[in-house]
Amino acid sequence: MKNLILLIGLFSTTLCFSADNNGDDVPTKRKRVPPTRRVYFAESAKKHDGVRPEKILKEMLIYAYFEKQCIKSKEDIAKLIEDKKISLPKKSLIEISEELDGLVVQIEEQGTVSVIAHATGGVHMLEACHKAHLSWLITLFKAYIETVSDPE
Repeated sequence: MKNLILLIGLFSTTLCFSADNNGDDVPTKRKRVPPTRRVYFAESAKKHDGVRPEKILKEMLIYAYFEKQCIKSKEDIAKLIEDKKISLPKKSLIEISEELDGLVVQIEEQGTVSVIAHATGGVHMLEACHKAHLSWLITLFKAYIETVSDPE
């Protein structure tokens, strides 16, 4: 019973009694280890860091179409998305097309719309002269969406 230890919890410290060589119990103090704490997030909390993938794709589409001029068909959109390894459900793609539709409405109402491109670090000004081209990009994107199927 040389190393008999009896633990007694006392607030934030624990008294430990151990038997010394004479058989006397000698109290020693040890810090109590707090229980492990966990953080839980609500279901509505975002599941990513930084800019939303949907926003990045929308900006990439505008940049690729207007600046790089590398989108001429729905296949070009598919290649862009595949090359950038973007995987979004069909519902998110539909939301992006609705946001692009919203840009057309803003151009009609305001004359110009600025699109901040976080991916490229630039600002794209879409004016009334871009409206027809933006509408064509939306048509191509919607055609691409029709080819996408959600995984079961």
